Amino acid sequence: MDRETKRFMEKLDLPGVKLIDLAEIETDNLRTTRRERTDSEYCWTIKGTFMIHIFETEKNVESLLYVDSDMFFFSDPKKIFELMSKYSLGITPHRFPKNQKSIEKETGRYNAGIIFFRKDKIGLECLEKWSRQCIEWCYLKLEDGKFCDQMYLDQWSALYPGRVRELLHKGINLAPWNVGRYSIANKTGKTKVDDQDLILYHFHQFKLNSSFVFRRVRGYALSKSIIEHIYEPYEKSLRDSSRLVFKIKPLLWARLELSFMKSYLLSEYEIFCRKLADKLNLEMPD
Repeated sequence: MDRETKRFMEKLDLPGVKLIDLAEIETDNLRTTRRERTDSEYCWTIKGTFMIHIFETEKNVESLLYVDSDMFFFSDPKKIFELMSKYSLGITPHRFPKNQKSIEKETGRYNAGIIFFRKDKIGLECLEKWSRQCIEWCYLKLEDGKFCDQMYLDQWSALYPGRVRELLHKGINLAPWNVGRYSIANKTGKTKVDDQDLILYHFHQFKLNSSFVFRRVRGYALSKSIIEHIYEPYEKSLRDSSRLVFKIKPLLWARLELSFMKSYLLSEYEIFCRKLADKLNLEMPD
């Protein structure tokens, strides 16, 4: 989403990785839309456009698996493609605990952090429609049955009967809001979710206060086994990546450190102000 990151990734020259400049997919309409949305909202807005671009330019690509940038693979994603072998679309339910099912009314039944599309008639039809919907409306708020890019997914099973698969594998899109439902352990070198391999974890709310200091989550309980087998391996990977950035581009690393610290201080200051306002019975401005 920015040229400096692209230049850094070009320097890494990772095998099997193709970089796409934002300018390749942005239209005048999208650039106008960007001015009306936050950075996060714009990232969600262009998901569909980005995948359409890949299907159009990479003729050998028959299917795509979109994953959010705050996700981490713990094992081979080939299991996801095996599960999707007979379907055009794949989506994952939030799987909230029973006492939190009502949250679906505010965020949608499905989480848009991971979505599968096949390049067939139904897959492309759905992708193009979803892309148009997100360009028209994609905001971090609940309005008229819409929420971000996410609530649109609730309609897919009815619109495309028999072509949508709910990915119910316990190790796919495991996240802070559902991980407490399962037993987490390491068996024979693999992290297990009950009896299934952990494939992909969604590190929702995870923040970098610096390259080596992290805030895991707020509002969710993490057991010792969750921290040991999920969060600590991820944090080690982030530290290793930070060392690599420092080695290759130390000035970029320094700018990132300043950005992390600024974000952290602003977040903590906002929390302090809200607590003080509550204590004094004052109303905080939006």
